[in-house]
Amino acid sequence: MKCGLNLISSASGIMDKTSFQSWSEILISVFLLITIATSIVLQLVTLNKAIVFISPLIAVPVFYTFFTSLSVSNTLVMVFAVPEIELPDGIAFMVQMAIVGVTIIVGGVWVLSYSSMAGRK
Repeated sequence: MKCGLNLISSASGIMDKTSFQSWSEILISVFLLITIATSIVLQLVTLNKAIVFISPLIAVPVFYTFFTSLSVSNTLVMVFAVPEIELPDGIAFMVQMAIVGVTIIVGGVWVLSYSSMAGRK
């Protein structure tokens, strides 16, 4: 989430051309905004197709955990890419809790899908 917000905030200066030094910065910002918009549309189309072809009981939590995992990894990449940023003291604990959360959600999806399959037999 933080990574996406940073991209949007860095690209939001498009209307204020005085904040840019060159046309290349404007083109990069426009490219970032187009990429973010395309990504949002592709996520919605993919989720819609998954719900049509697979049970929503499985598709939505798997999509959510995949999105959360990618958001956490993107944030970690962005934080480590800028060496001036100081990491919080509990960063290892936060990553461990994110992994535990994703594991619990995937386990819950498995239990719910298993119990719904057992009910059909």
